[in-house]
This record gives sequence, C-alpha cells and structure tokens, in this order.
Amino acid sequence: MGVIPQTAAPIDILTAMTQIGERGEGSKYSWYETLKRIYRQNAANDTVFVERFVEKCQQLHLRTRVLYHDDAESRNLLRETQFSDLLVLSAAQFIPDSRLTAPPRQQLQLLRGAGCPILIVPAKYERIENYLLVYEGTSSCMRTIKQFSALLTDAARKFKILLAVVGDKSRQHAEEVRLLQEFADSHFPKLSILPLLDNAEEEILYNAREEEGVLLVCGSETHTLASLLIHNSKLRRFEFPVFVGR
Repeated sequence: MGVIPQTAAPIDILTAMTQIGERGEGSKYSWYETLKRIYRQNAANDTVFVERFVEKCQQLHLRTRVLYHDDAESRNLLRETQFSDLLVLSAAQFIPDSRLTAPPRQQLQLLRGAGCPILIVPAKYERIENYLLVYEGTSSCMRTIKQFSALLTDAARKFKILLAVVGDKSRQHAEEVRLLQEFADSHFPKLSILPLLDNAEEEILYNAREEEGVLLVCGSETHTLASLLIHNSKLRRFEFPVFVGR
C-alpha cells in the first residue's frame, strides 16, 4: 500500500497572515517567525497522522509504505503502484495553486497511470457508512466495481450500496444492466440501483453530497470523476472520500 500522507488539521497560512496583519506592530512574532512556526506545526501534524496510520495498518496486519510527496519520490510512485493493492492520497494533492482552476497535471497523470486503485482522502470526513458506485457503461467502470468488492469485501457486504447506472434506453444497455445487477446482487446484500440517463454527473454528485458518511466509487476515466475534480478545484476542497479504480 503506497501512501502520501495528508496534513492533519493544517494551519491556513493565509488566515494566519491576516491575523498577523490585524495585530499590527504589537505582534509577538514577526511574519517570518510566524510562518516558520506554522510550517513546524504542520510538519508535527503530518508526523502524528503518519504514526496513527501506520499503527492502525499494523493492527490490521497490512503492510504499508509511506511516501512524502516530493519530486524524487513521485517519479518512483507510478512504478511502485504496479506492486501495491491500494494507494492512499491526500485530497490536498488535487487542489490547485490559487492561480489555477484545474487539478495539478502530475496528479491527473497519476490517476490515469497508477497500477492499483487510489483512495483520495480529504482532511475531514464523516465515518463511512454509505457507498455510491458509478457505472457508466465502460469496462473500466466494471473493473472498478470488482476491485472495490475485492478490496473492501466487509464493507461491501455490511453497508448500504447505491449503484448509479448511467446509460440510454437501448436494448444493449438493458442487457448490460441485467448482467450488472446479477453480479451486484451476489456481492452487495444491501444494494439499491439508481437508473440515470447519460450526462448524469451532476445528479450523481448531488446524491453523494446528500448521503451522510459516503464514499464515492468510480473509474479513473469516468465523466463523474472529471466533473468531481473540476468542481472540487473551484471549491478548493473535497467533501467526501473517493475510491478511483483502474
């Protein structure tokens, strides 16, 4: 399991700078010293997060490797995913620079080229009790559903699964839906199916936001994921975790 850690409870530098400006010349610390304190605190938060993460993996007998995101490590990350079951990434990796409105190109390349599923995790999210799976009629979507079922077998059988099925009213699509439901019924005991017409990304994301404690499951080449990344780039935060299959 390859991991890039997120910063737990990060201190917002822009907010801190604003507060410094409001305090004026009577401030206890200079701008430079305050920024150094912020970076030190964020580094400490990272360490706490990593220690807790690794400890939990050890308790569950899961082998894990933690990679901090820098140029040297990221060059090796794609290769390492070929030999991993799951890559856990901080959602902060997909929030663009304040001057941009799209996710960083490097992260998009990682989404498309990784050799294992990716779990994108925001800094804050509710306890996961609902799963929203997306099928857009492609083999990638079907592989993603199978990967989710294989990796998170207990969750797939224990919690509610809403399967959003996107497609037209053709006979071919109807046959695919019949086969998909046959597969899903045998793997997801608490299954509900939500039939949707094409171009249903906004409706899918609306359903994800309305559900409490949701994990969105979609393929790396789906319209749903593309819309989600664009939306979150403008919003500058992720609202829920996302499982991205291959």
